[in-house]
Amino acid sequence: MNCTFRRLTVANLSAVLEMNHTFRDGFITAEGATAFLSDDRNWLWAGITEERIIAFAYGYAMPRLDGRRMLYLHEVGVAEVYQRQGIGTEMLQMLKN
Repeated sequence: MNCTFRRLTVANLSAVLEMNHTFRDGFITAEGATAFLSDDRNWLWAGITEERIIAFAYGYAMPRLDGRRMLYLHEVGVAEVYQRQGIGTEMLQMLKN
């Protein structure tokens, strides 16, 4: 499977809204996604194949007591027809690096 991973921005809003059809209805609203993607402390990575988002991971950069930042991973999802092919694992490995 040829899947590329990239961080999404407000410029990708239409593709992000399409995730409602791939993952679950009502998952994302235009207002919520715009606010989320406009805040550089938040991040949404997508696994993309054939111009479609088939996987995602999102979370937040949070301050630590030592002054550094850590990533809080809130959710990872892979479209049902693409599950059990290692895409989620590959995405997590990419995020670790």
